[in-house]
Amino acid sequence: MIVLAFYATISPFLGSGPLWPDYDVVPSCKDNWWWNMLYINNFHALLSDQCMEWSWYLANDMQFYVISPLFLITLWRWPKVGYSLLGLFFCITFAWSFVLTYEKYIHGLGYNSDILYISDILY
Repeated sequence: MIVLAFYATISPFLGSGPLWPDYDVVPSCKDNWWWNMLYINNFHALLSDQCMEWSWYLANDMQFYVISPLFLITLWRWPKVGYSLLGLFFCITFAWSFVLTYEKYIHGLGYNSDILYISDILY
């Protein structure tokens, strides 16, 4: 959270020049900082509107950390139910990714010009 505060307040004043980013990141941080504080910024509608776009992975890890005891306790107490639950969630995530890819016509190319659009859809 210290990095978030630094990024939103001090970092725009640290440099200038032709290679320094000319976009203003502070408005998105002023409006959406609380998404990062609650670790739910990966549910934000658009990746480009997030404060610190790369921090979606931190939120994802925190959510897995919070949810994983449910799976681990189930696996420990009732192994058959736990493995069934894991299999069910695996199938759901696989099917969801397939449906999004099919409906939005996302091709399996290594480079795609609409990378922000694809990131907004899949993540």
